[in-house]
Amino acid sequence: MSAGSATVGQQDVVSLLKENGIGQRSVSSVWSKIYRIERQWENANAWLKNSGLLDAYQAGEVDDEIRASVNKLCPRFNWVSPVFRNARMGTDEAAATDEHEAADDSDSEHGSQLVTQKAAMTTKESAKKFDIEDEGHQHRQKLFQCEYEAKRAQADVEIVCARVLGRQRLLNAGVDPKVVDDVLPSA
Repeated sequence: MSAGSATVGQQDVVSLLKENGIGQRSVSSVWSKIYRIERQWENANAWLKNSGLLDAYQAGEVDDEIRASVNKLCPRFNWVSPVFRNARMGTDEAAATDEHEAADDSDSEHGSQLVTQKAAMTTKESAKKFDIEDEGHQHRQKLFQCEYEAKRAQADVEIVCARVLGRQRLLNAGVDPKVVDDVLPSA
């Protein structure tokens, strides 16, 4: 798709939004939103491919944890997948035709190496981005665990302090130490 046709499509979207009472959207904001959703879909799709789960996901044979991971990467994955897959198929067919013509004109081995290198770089970038997000999630979990343990230790200290103060008050009030030991044991 050329830049001119992309702009026409975006202008059509903006016109439809205005017709439906949403007038504050610009062509650039529509492009930005579409671009962001496409990147999210590509990352989720690449993660599924790299994990070997794409076919199982499409067949509905994955568990809720995998679905949650996909939804985290791309909240609209199921909704936009048919659109992006169809667009990719058209692009892939056009790219295949272009590659075939280029192979006839030049060294086909060099062309296939470039395509393979580009695909490998895209896959590595997607995997690296997912690894960074996963590391961030693990880091947040560790921080929450540390915070939980600190609050629990603080609560334990407060309980011990309250017990000691309670014992001291009872003893100062003249209560028999045996009764105090029965009510509030020292340890």
